[in-house]
Amino acid sequence: MRLTSVRSPSKTLLILEAAAMTPFSWHKPQKASGDYRFPNSMNMVSYVDGHVNYIKMCFDANAYALHAEAWHYDPPVGYDYQWSGD
Repeated sequence: MRLTSVRSPSKTLLILEAAAMTPFSWHKPQKASGDYRFPNSMNMVSYVDGHVNYIKMCFDANAYALHAEAWHYDPPVGYDYQWSGD
């Protein structure tokens, strides 16, 4: 995919901490529900447009129950990112 074809370059993630894909936070680790994943974990990410930000990552326990990690789905409204460039 060409960078110029990304529809929302200011919201589409390009480079991120590995922990953001789960999500987990190296910066503010927590435990929720006996698992290391937790909602609104904070991670550093960069976007297709080149800016970098420290943002909260979405974790949907229902999707996880279906064996989907956070990077398998775009977050709901209210989060400052999306995984897909479409």
